Amino acid sequence: RWESFEKWAIGQQLVESADSIAATIIEGYYRYTEGEQRKFFQYSLSSAKETMLWLWRSKERGLINEKEYQTIKFITKLQHLFFQMFIHKKIIMII
Repeated sequence: RWESFEKWAIGQQLVESADSIAATIIEGYYRYTEGEQRKFFQYSLSSAKETMLWLWRSKERGLINEKEYQTIKFITKLQHLFFQMFIHKKIIMII
């Protein structure tokens, strides 16, 4: 019974934080000022960090294995670098 609750609780948090990343990027991209855009991109970065927390908890509780965790962690670190570069205008995003 606990296992089902744990999967649901962590899974819901994980999906919500992961979905928030892209939604917040899009919301920020269409803001009028650079300051507003940067603020939303930083929110998106925070959602990415929250997603990593839920992934780590998933691994610690045996919901995903080490290989899955390391693969997702690597991809997330690349995304983190992308966000940092984008926030600081080192790259241009075309949507």
